[in-house]
Amino acid sequence: NKKVSVYLKVLLAVLGVSLVVYFLFSSNQANVVNDLKGIEQFNRKFPPQNIDFVANIIYQMIKDDMVLFVLYFSIGMSLVYLMIKGKIGKGLFFFGCLLMVFLDNGVRFMAPRTFNVGGAEYKIQCVKTEPANQEDLRKTDIRNFLKNDNSLYRVMPVGDLFNKNWFVSEKIQSCGGYHSAPLENYTIVQNKGLLNDFRFLSLLNVKYVISDNQIAHPYLRLVNDSKVKIYQNLSMLPRTFLYSQVVILEKEKMFTRMLEQSFDPQTAIILNESIPGSLDNVKYTGKEAVMTKYEENKINLEVDSPGNSMLFISEVHYPEWKAYVDGKETKIFQAFGLFRSIYLPKGKHNVEFRWDGKIFYLGAGISLGTMVLIILYIFFLSKRKKKEEKLS
Repeated sequence: NKKVSVYLKVLLAVLGVSLVVYFLFSSNQANVVNDLKGIEQFNRKFPPQNIDFVANIIYQMIKDDMVLFVLYFSIGMSLVYLMIKGKIGKGLFFFGCLLMVFLDNGVRFMAPRTFNVGGAEYKIQCVKTEPANQEDLRKTDIRNFLKNDNSLYRVMPVGDLFNKNWFVSEKIQSCGGYHSAPLENYTIVQNKGLLNDFRFLSLLNVKYVISDNQIAHPYLRLVNDSKVKIYQNLSMLPRTFLYSQVVILEKEKMFTRMLEQSFDPQTAIILNESIPGSLDNVKYTGKEAVMTKYEENKINLEVDSPGNSMLFISEVHYPEWKAYVDGKETKIFQAFGLFRSIYLPKGKHNVEFRWDGKIFYLGAGISLGTMVLIILYIFFLSKRKKKEEKLS
């Protein structure tokens, strides 16, 4: 009883402090919004015309989450108290915890929320970089132009367009976008400034550069001048092609080499380890490798190589991807610090790149097994409690 008394006092103290913080936060909306707008990272992420709108939305979301913290904390600690006092069993306690998680991350996440900004109400489901019902008009312009090009390519958005994720929903392969857990090597490429180099953009299979502003460059040709300017990259390389020369460098030296003025992405492929055989000094046209299937988890190619070569494919190197030549698995090399490449003997070959989802299925199996065990445990506790009630 003494411990329970201390527990209740601590609980009330935490709730009291939380309420004081909430009221202080609520009474300083203008200052908090101005502080948010003053954060450099915040200003880089959102376009200037929408910073005030987004800052007010984020303020209200923080305020709502503070209320939810007090609510969930109170319910959670009440469940602990009721279990300690014997008012509810462990099964009901676990069920209550799972229900809170479901309500917060399931129902509440999917339900649209209403926010008030400048006297106007906005009903949105998640944080957006523009007000609800005010779709970025540039998206429509970009979509209408690119829908006529059915070839395989990427686009390079410039300015605030770089962080837009709606390229994914439009099924446009973009070099930009936002991700909470970006790939390490791609982040290194960005930090090194390689995305500003047309030689690297060509390796990325960038066909179009999209910008709000005019860009003057000998490799660019203006093909659309409406709500947004779209330039065709005249130096674009195919998504996949062959190399007859290789240069072996350490990872850090790779990026330094690619920034040198003499670097030519078409002359030799740069790897960080030795290849299993020699390469024939053959001049390739770029048409020896033909992509026959391109899916999220599988890429098939038919290759007719006049000599021993390195097959380059402009896709990010990732451990869970496997490569097969005529049905036999082969090693995938990391090319230019980012892409995939395999050693290919002379002749005609069927090449397949396939994502191996063992880790994903292992994780899914563990999650499913844990859920089954929790349900069985709750069922077992319920049966035992009924048996004890009958005996008593």
